[in-house]
Amino acid sequence: MPPAAFDEVLALCPDLAERVGSVWDELAASGLDTGVLAACRQRVAEVLGADAGSGGGTGGGSVPDEGLRACLALADRFVADPHTVTDADTDTVRDLVGDRGLVALMIALALADGFSRAHRAWRSLIDPT
Repeated sequence: MPPAAFDEVLALCPDLAERVGSVWDELAASGLDTGVLAACRQRVAEVLGADAGSGGGTGGGSVPDEGLRACLALADRFVADPHTVTDADTDTVRDLVGDRGLVALMIALALADGFSRAHRAWRSLIDPT
């Protein structure tokens, strides 16, 4: 029987799973609020119809509501089409989370987007209905 969840698929490659976990750990240590990272990862997964896996969440922690909203808006735009992300979008987020926070968020969005799409593709292979 094939693995049912994408985390189970990733676990078939333990070295890769460990490296992916290390990247998420590094992003969490970047200084960007971990609640924002988790909320954005969850948003990307929801928009793409995937499971966020471990690390999902909805809170912004120490970031003001306006900061969380700006980060989630950037996540929505990134998932829809990364080419539509404007300087104004990133400037708004940078003003709220700083340069390191913006870089961490963009990397997190790219990873969440890629893994969410892979999860959705895997799910369609094992359950095409």
